[in-house]
Amino acid sequence: MIIAFDGSPLVTRSITGVEQRARNIVSELASTPVHDQYVLVLQEGLERDQAFDGSFIDHLPGHFRHVWWSPPPTFANRLSRAIGKPLIGFSPADPSWNIFHSFGPTLPMLHDVCMSCTVHDLANELDAEVRRTAGAGKKRQAMRFAVQRSALVVAVSRQTAADVQALFQVPADHIATIPNGINPIFTPVSVESIRELLKEKYQLPRRYALLVGSDIPRRNYPLVIEALTRLFPVEPALRVVFAGRQQWAQSSLYQRVREMGLLERCVFIDSPGDEELAQLYRDATITICGSSFEGFGLSVLEAEACGCAVACSDMVSLRELADDAAVYFAHDDIASMAEAIKMLLDDVDYRKLLIARGLKRAGLYSWKTAAQRLIGALENTVHQAAGKQFS
Repeated sequence: MIIAFDGSPLVTRSITGVEQRARNIVSELASTPVHDQYVLVLQEGLERDQAFDGSFIDHLPGHFRHVWWSPPPTFANRLSRAIGKPLIGFSPADPSWNIFHSFGPTLPMLHDVCMSCTVHDLANELDAEVRRTAGAGKKRQAMRFAVQRSALVVAVSRQTAADVQALFQVPADHIATIPNGINPIFTPVSVESIRELLKEKYQLPRRYALLVGSDIPRRNYPLVIEALTRLFPVEPALRVVFAGRQQWAQSSLYQRVREMGLLERCVFIDSPGDEELAQLYRDATITICGSSFEGFGLSVLEAEACGCAVACSDMVSLRELADDAAVYFAHDDIASMAEAIKMLLDDVDYRKLLIARGLKRAGLYSWKTAAQRLIGALENTVHQAAGKQFS
C-alpha cells in the first residue's frame, strides 16, 4: 500500500502541534519494519520560504520518498487557494497512491484519491475568543472543506471526535480517535547539567508554579495571575514561571504583570527546548493549565510524565487525559482556581499521590502507538473505500 502524507509540517522551522505530531509519527514509521510505502508531498516553491528546513526529510530511510508538485496556474487553482487555502495545489493525485493523509485540519484540492485529515481541536468553531481573532473565518472554512472531503477524520481526543461528529455530522465510523504521544525526553529523571544551566540563566526559585504555552486568550493567563495574587500573601516564596514559544517581553501578559507590580514574582522563558522544558516540569512545585479550551492538553501529559503534580481546568478533554491524576477547577472562576491551587501547594502528600497517578497515566501515551493506530486506520479506510469514486 502507498500512503501519501502532506510533507509541509516536516520542512519548516515553525513548530506547533501539527508539526510535532507529524514529525513524531513519521519518526516512528521510519524506525519500524516496512509494511507500506510512504510518499511525502511537497508544493514546489516551499524551499524558497525563509522557514524552510529540509534536514528532517533528508535523513529519512528509503521507504520514504518525496515528490514536488507544481500546480498549474488555472483559475480553479487560484480559486481553491482563495477559498480553502490548501497546502498544495489543484492537481490530480498520483494514481499509485492509496490514500492521502494530512497531519492538520486542511487538505489540498486533489482528484480521485481517498483522503484523510487530522483535527486537533475546534477552537476556531467553539471558542468565542478564538472565533473573533483575525483569520479564524478562513481557518473554519478550510477545516470544513477538509472534513467534508475526508473518508477518515482523525481526532486527537474523544472530546474532539465528539465535537467533529456533532458539528459536521460525520458518522462515528468515519472518525478515528488517535491521541498524541509523549516525547521520551519527558521523564522524571533529572539532568543536573540542565538544571544548573536553567538556574543560572533564569535565577529559578526553589518553589514555583509552571505554566506552559504562548500567551493566547484560551490559556486564561490573566485569570490565573489573579488567582495567584490571592495566594501570594501566604506564599511569600512562590514564583510563577511562564514557558512558551514567543518573546514574552512583547506579550500583553508581560505588560499586565508589569502594571500589577508582579514582575519580581514571575519568570518568563522564551522558547525552551524539550530538554529544558522537561527539567522545568521536574523542578516545578506544580504545573497549572487554566485553559478555557483544549483539544488535547499536551502540557498536562508532559507534566505528568515528568513527575509534576497538575492543577487544571475541569474540562472533558483534560479529564480524559489526566483522569484522577490532577486537581480540577472551574476555568472561569478565580475563587475556584485559587482554592484548588492552594490545596495542591499546601498538601505534600496529595501532590505525591497525584504524581504517582500521573506517571501511570503518561505511560498510556506513546508516539509508537499513535503511529501504529494511524496506519491501521488509514489501511482500514482504504479497504472500506475500495471501488468508491472520489472527486
